[in-house]
Amino acid sequence: MESHVPYYVHRVFEREVDLPPHAYLESVRIRQAQRLLAHGEPIAQVAAELGFSDQSHLTRRFTRLLGITLSHYLHSKMVRDIRAAHRAR
Repeated sequence: MESHVPYYVHRVFEREVDLPPHAYLESVRIRQAQRLLAHGEPIAQVAAELGFSDQSHLTRRFTRLLGITLSHYLHSKMVRDIRAAHRAR
């Protein structure tokens, strides 16, 4: 029975979260990347901090998950507003 426990946990997780564990973890990492990038952290530094192999790995995953490039995200009104609010503090 013990050898089946990881598979059971995986199935329960996927049923509850509606994503496999790896996809969920990647979505968490991308959301954290969005926050760090919006606050002006360099892309390469964010990639390293969040465990991506390099900047291009983060860029590919970001684009795949969100459907926009990092460049479009960084130049979006939302990011400009976040940065302005952060500077106003």
